[in-house]
Amino acid sequence: MRLIGSTGVLLLLGLAPFVAALVAEVHEPDLHEPIARRELSPFMLRQHAVNLGPVGPYPLIEGHFDFRNNGRSPLTIQEIKPSCGCLKWHLHQDQQTFAPGEPGRLTVRLMTANEDPGPHGYSVDITWNDGEEHVSTVIFRATLPERKLVLAPHELIFMQMHGAADERTIHVTDYRTKSAESTLELLEVASTSSDVTAEILPMEIDEAGHRRIPIRVEVPAEVTPGRQLASLRIKTNDDVFPILGLPVLIEGRVRTYGPTLPTIENLPPLAFRWPGYPLDVSPLPARRPAVQQVTHETVIR
Repeated sequence: MRLIGSTGVLLLLGLAPFVAALVAEVHEPDLHEPIARRELSPFMLRQHAVNLGPVGPYPLIEGHFDFRNNGRSPLTIQEIKPSCGCLKWHLHQDQQTFAPGEPGRLTVRLMTANEDPGPHGYSVDITWNDGEEHVSTVIFRATLPERKLVLAPHELIFMQMHGAADERTIHVTDYRTKSAESTLELLEVASTSSDVTAEILPMEIDEAGHRRIPIRVEVPAEVTPGRQLASLRIKTNDDVFPILGLPVLIEGRVRTYGPTLPTIENLPPLAFRWPGYPLDVSPLPARRPAVQQVTHETVIR
């Protein structure tokens, strides 16, 4: 019995390559079978990612994304949403609607003074509509050099929900030289929102001996209701970084206006009210007097 079992095992091992080849032949795909063609997106991007790699000490870097309306209907760019407030965008000639076959260009810009050195990656969501709403995403990457002139923090957020004024201090620091050799000066600072004011304060020296200039940013207790994205534009005397920018996000309280609704106590008698909708509280007109019924008697003579 042991001899027969060993022989059977050897026979099966010998037939294994033949069985494997037979199975492969049965499942071999038909190379002549047509493959379903993937439908192209009407919003056809020439490139989905831009990687600038290592860049020099430039105050501003940018990349562009070319696209074309590859559909048969007009295409409208409804919204462009970067992953970071430090990234600004611009559509060529501010055009938002494109006819079939018409090209366009999206440019994104990054103010490098606000960012740390090293590799950076950002995404931009593009919402477009050709009869239906869609979202396409592009990627922008760059590797920034060692810090030179830095504006910190990178952005400001004011949550004005408490009804009190608020202020923050930002700093522009020159890391290129020590304080005695630095000639950095801030010439002016301007805001794009009337709710944000900024003032340049006297120069300081940080712990490492670098020249640092603070800026006080203030917002009042009452600001424009809702959300607004403003920015500060800082002008310097530096040849490499003449302009610095800082995004400022402000959340204002949203008020609800309307007449004071009456209460049950002060409603007039017989007031007319729809259930849960007390708009008309005028009294109903006086009721008519009841009609007296007259009985007619029939007299039989």
